[in-house]
Amino acid sequence: SQATILLPEQANGTFVHIKRGILNDILTCPDGEKHHTLNRAGYTLGGYVASGYIDQQGAIAELEAAIMQRPLKSISRARETIRKSIQNGTGSPLLIQESFSQTKLSEILKL
Repeated sequence: SQATILLPEQANGTFVHIKRGILNDILTCPDGEKHHTLNRAGYTLGGYVASGYIDQQGAIAELEAAIMQRPLKSISRARETIRKSIQNGTGSPLLIQESFSQTKLSEILKL
């Protein structure tokens, strides 16, 4: 059977769960992996920006709030990574399906 795509207004609870996992990755990744993790998170959220699940300014604010809780060598580099990765991610829209599962979340996050 065909999975049903959830519109942004139908997927709020699922998207909050996805977003929480993405932000938790930033908060818990080892030093030395922050840039890569932030880049992957921004790209993923950019896909959800493209599909209307979150607006671009909201995605930027969420990622900045998460990364600012970590010790950083360069705040300006982190902000640039966020901006560029979200922009790049908007070229690959992501949709949330009704049959969403934790397995699919881990597949999405393995860009």
